[in-house]
Amino acid sequence: MLRSRLIRYAAIVVLGAAICGLLWLVPALLSGLALENWTFAARGLYPQLFVPESHTVLDGLSAMLWKVGGPTGLGFLVAVIGFFKGFAIGGILTALLLLAWQIRPRLWRWLAFGLVALATLGVCALAIVRIATIDGSVARSRELTGPFNLLDEWKGGPLFVSRSALPFVLLRDPAAAKDLTEVATVKLANDPGAWREQLRKSDWQTVILTGPNIEFRPLLNHLLESPDWHLAAVTNQGYVFIRGAGAMPHEFDPGKFRLGSDRETAVYLAALADRYEALRDTRSARDSITLALKLAGNDATVLSYAAAIEAGHKRWADSLGYADRALAADPRSSYAMLLKTLALLETGRPDKAEPLARQLMERAPNDTYTLFLYARVCRELRDSRTEAETLQKLIDVSQRQGLPVPPNYYVFLGQAYVLIGEAPQAAAAYRKALEIPGLGPELSASVRDALKTVESKIRR
Repeated sequence: MLRSRLIRYAAIVVLGAAICGLLWLVPALLSGLALENWTFAARGLYPQLFVPESHTVLDGLSAMLWKVGGPTGLGFLVAVIGFFKGFAIGGILTALLLLAWQIRPRLWRWLAFGLVALATLGVCALAIVRIATIDGSVARSRELTGPFNLLDEWKGGPLFVSRSALPFVLLRDPAAAKDLTEVATVKLANDPGAWREQLRKSDWQTVILTGPNIEFRPLLNHLLESPDWHLAAVTNQGYVFIRGAGAMPHEFDPGKFRLGSDRETAVYLAALADRYEALRDTRSARDSITLALKLAGNDATVLSYAAAIEAGHKRWADSLGYADRALAADPRSSYAMLLKTLALLETGRPDKAEPLARQLMERAPNDTYTLFLYARVCRELRDSRTEAETLQKLIDVSQRQGLPVPPNYYVFLGQAYVLIGEAPQAAAAYRKALEIPGLGPELSASVRDALKTVESKIRR
């Protein structure tokens, strides 16, 4: 009797788990292949080329599925993860429903059963809402799921890529990126002098830059000014430069461009506008973002790019307006939150920017831009101790990621240490700032004077 009851209960739990799992499977299938899965697969296949601390348990599985089925294999991983998330949640809730039904007296039984039933309905409703709100055309669009349109421009031969492109190149042609590592791509993209030195050894003929513009801005500016390279392509995903003379990309007409839906077209155009801004092509950027806003003026991604473009021109009120609208459309958007934080800081409201900056820090504790922004907020609020702690972490993270540390970081760190009365640490920071090129004669003189003052305090 007991055994048959246990079997019956187990069957009910498995059935409830399976139903919930299937509900969560559908949005996983519709959302398409997540970008991070390319990185998982590349790290699993070539772990020596990536920072060890960034490895995850999914790397090996992703690599195996890539070998078996390529992108389809990785898509299968996304689906399986979605199913098992729902399966686990559904199993737990079904078991709780059965336990609640066994409670005595009757009032407590119905109360417990009702609460668990509401939770179960909420989970099912969430899955249904996700299914209804996913724009499948955006998820399936090749132009929006990775830098494939940039890789199409590559005709073979040695190439340099930014960090965000490295996983895609490794999976497509690992021999092409044999001299590159994650740390090396970051360092070289931010140090054009070191990049030129490596160019003599590697003889790159193509450069593909994708990811956030801040990831490679120094190299982008260098290539735009170099007579040895020409810009061959600009897309929503980034830029392609080819060595030697050549024709500029054909003029792009946003009015004639079309993807599968208004929203996916708008997302493409908004990202393209951001790329044009980095090229200082203001007219093309304005044409693209204007049409993007007409096509999908309530989309969080489009609004975030609009906020970024306004911020680039220091039109902070407009940037804040777009950022607020983006957050109203998607309160989870970290990019929109970052832009709102920046706009609040630049308009003299650091007290309102601080809680947003803290949320961003919690979401991305090792993002260098977020760390620097939080340090700036703390500086405006005269919270020098937190500013010093944040700047020190920023320096540590930058060094760990292979990023060059600007001398200004150490200047700000020294100033923060002075304000909290830690003279030895301030002196060490000032000395480090003077060791790094690029401080400039006036600021160098000011730092030397500050160092003398701090050293005199230490000797007393």
